[in-house]
Amino acid sequence: GLAIGGNLTLTGNSASIATQPGKFGVSGDPTLYVAGQLSSNVYTNVNSGYASTPNATGWTWNNNDKRLTNGGGTLSLSNANIKTNPLTNPGPTDWNWGSVENSFKSVSNSIAAMTATGSISVSSGTLMFVSTGASPGDVVAFNLDANALSGMTYNGISFSNIGMTLPADVSYVINVANAGGKTLFGTKDNGANFNGSGYERLLWNILPDTDGGGSPVATSVTLGSREFQGSVLAPMVNLSNSDRVIVNGQIVAASYSHTGNE
Repeated sequence: GLAIGGNLTLTGNSASIATQPGKFGVSGDPTLYVAGQLSSNVYTNVNSGYASTPNATGWTWNNNDKRLTNGGGTLSLSNANIKTNPLTNPGPTDWNWGSVENSFKSVSNSIAAMTATGSISVSSGTLMFVSTGASPGDVVAFNLDANALSGMTYNGISFSNIGMTLPADVSYVINVANAGGKTLFGTKDNGANFNGSGYERLLWNILPDTDGGGSPVATSVTLGSREFQGSVLAPMVNLSNSDRVIVNGQIVAASYSHTGNE
């Protein structure tokens, strides 16, 4: 599902949204919400739930085909659970975009202030995130300074894999600082492999760069690797993926640009 506080632009060949009905059933919230403009030159399917694009202009709804068209793009709800006009469908229930944004920023700052109890090192070509002594219910924090990353090296030591195995009922949060302008962990064709398990309990908290006074500045970060594992919290970062890199987790970002693949 996609929730966009500003504008959504879809280009390329085709697109699909909310393709897993088991996760996106009928509810009071849309699976596609665009608060600003919707621009598209592709055929896009909304496969579950419903769409709400109340401020999109230049689009025409065809109730027989269950499609929005704008001359160059199509938003089809023919496979969705609720096949009604996105231009008039209600937005998310009880949402206030400003408070949602502030809440995410507050969570990100709180996580960044956690005491790091996990260690990061390179061993036998694997960038290891290790915690010892964690108990069920614990949240283990790591601090990753991206200044120590250069391509596929960490503190000057090469790695080709990223390794972590999260104990049952233990969550990892990795605070990533000084990542502005960087691609994390290489590309689809020449990047790190994630090894281990438990990535559904992993959160990357990507922080904005700061100026001399410690205030956040505009920051852009690219997610790389052969397949990026874990959810990403980056409410003050302009985020993108390296071409064709799949991100296996939820994403929260100030803006997000995705190229190729899922």
